Amino acid sequence: MTLIFSLLIAAVIGAGGYWFTLRYFRSKDDKAEYPRRKKLIFAAVTALVFVGVAVCFPLFTDPEERSMFEALRAVAAMLGLYYVAVIDWKFHLIPNRYLLAFLILTLVLLGGEALTDFPGFRVNIILCLIGSVVCGVMFLITNLLSHNGLGMGDVKLVFILGLLLGLDDTLGGLLWTFVFSAAAGIVLIIRKKAKMKTKIAMGPFFFLGFLCSNIMYIISGFFGG
Repeated sequence: MTLIFSLLIAAVIGAGGYWFTLRYFRSKDDKAEYPRRKKLIFAAVTALVFVGVAVCFPLFTDPEERSMFEALRAVAAMLGLYYVAVIDWKFHLIPNRYLLAFLILTLVLLGGEALTDFPGFRVNIILCLIGSVVCGVMFLITNLLSHNGLGMGDVKLVFILGLLLGLDDTLGGLLWTFVFSAAAGIVLIIRKKAKMKTKIAMGPFFFLGFLCSNIMYIISGFFGG
């Protein structure tokens, strides 16, 4: 059942996000031309990522440790972050329309969990609210202390991720996000392609960080079991 719902979520986010992303590309540069070959490559890569995440996450998740809704929320987070990574990498911003769609998806999943009276959903909702506040405020303070070193789009995204995933999973993903972004920053500085105050797009590192966090969760489940 989890796999079926996971594939359904992947289909909805994949189709909607693909259409939305291409429209956003055109709106930012109405003179840009996107050859059919590039569109097909983007579609193929997107389909590969989405099918991989939608199938692997439910199959390799221990139902005794992560409920169906928790697994579905993890799938939704990864798929949403994929499009965030694509847009942020190209334009160095995370559009509010993407964040709004991400928030609506989060509320739908949490609402579905509440309506089904899923066991433990009240505890999950509380943990998600705590995750949103703690992680969001942490990023907001970081943004203020770094004099807008992080974009407000990143801060809003973390608020939403905290609400979607809860405190523990969000902190785990953010830890790997910082590891990857710091490593990339050091490499760019060594190669003299960036300076200490140079801003880098965080979207791709959010995707890599949360992907790595989930992979580590799956691996630990294998060895722990």
